[in-house]
Amino acid sequence: MRIFTTKLPRTWKSSGVALKSDQIEMSNFSFLEDYFISSSKNFNITIIGRNIIGNGVFSVSVYKESSLVWQEEFSFMGISFSKKQIQIEDTSCERFKIVISRGKKSKGKILLNQVFIYQEKSREDEPEIPIVEDPPDEDEPTFFFEHPEIIVPEQSKEVVMVSNEEFPKDPTPEEPTPIKKKVVKRKAKYIRTVLQKEEGAVPEAHQDVIEEDTPLIAENEATINEPIKRKPSDTWITIIDFDLNGDERSIFSYLNQISFGRGRQIFFVKQSSVEPIDFSKYDYVKVFFNDEDIVNELESEWPKKITFIKENLCGKLLEEIERIRDEVSK
Repeated sequence: MRIFTTKLPRTWKSSGVALKSDQIEMSNFSFLEDYFISSSKNFNITIIGRNIIGNGVFSVSVYKESSLVWQEEFSFMGISFSKKQIQIEDTSCERFKIVISRGKKSKGKILLNQVFIYQEKSREDEPEIPIVEDPPDEDEPTFFFEHPEIIVPEQSKEVVMVSNEEFPKDPTPEEPTPIKKKVVKRKAKYIRTVLQKEEGAVPEAHQDVIEEDTPLIAENEATINEPIKRKPSDTWITIIDFDLNGDERSIFSYLNQISFGRGRQIFFVKQSSVEPIDFSKYDYVKVFFNDEDIVNELESEWPKKITFIKENLCGKLLEEIERIRDEVSK
């Protein structure tokens, strides 16, 4: 991340400095200060400048909130540009203030060419920059709702021993009571047997059968209350936070990813508060200035695919994006 840039918009504060083309000239009793957010616990401050006249002495201080984290005095010797570096290890996702000042010990003038904040990462933690390729054709997800099988006990078949005199040969079955629910008619058999007190059981040939329609609730017709699953939209959204990426190499990689993502992805970009980037030429990039708007837009879009680099996000924004991604994939 380049700070104290002479290009607009400028967010830094200063006193006793002058702009010389793309460089900053600092005289006696002058200072520069600006803020940045760390995306790694290790970061490197690089200052490139030279002496114009005098002893070239200046001081660098780093603050976290109101506490002093680091302070060191340097000096540019000669008229050639030289580089000064500071390595600091602290917690990530914190807001720091860097101050470059010239006090009583400073004489003459110095010229600052570049001031960079480089967020360092170990090789194990360094995210792999994805190579954007044509995504494979993905089938639209199909959701199956399995209804639990409803087992209706089979209606008992009651054998009724009656006399032929009590029932006619072909009786007309009674009309079943109308039922609003869908029913399946099932035959229940009743066996009529002629009783003869003296002769005993009636031969099998004399037995008769009466069939009666009995209503039976159809299987799987019960109402099953299940939550309605929200169907995701057929979109692919990638989230990039430029407010935490001060490393110019990372910024270049993300811009390259956006350039090659035309026609395949929609990019949700959180704009840098230090050095804003112009995304007006990308009609598939939506620019946001706070985390809440990104989360609300994701809830509205509900995309089928959400991608991001975990080390690029932090805090509540990372938690909400992971929650939405997990709910969509269920």
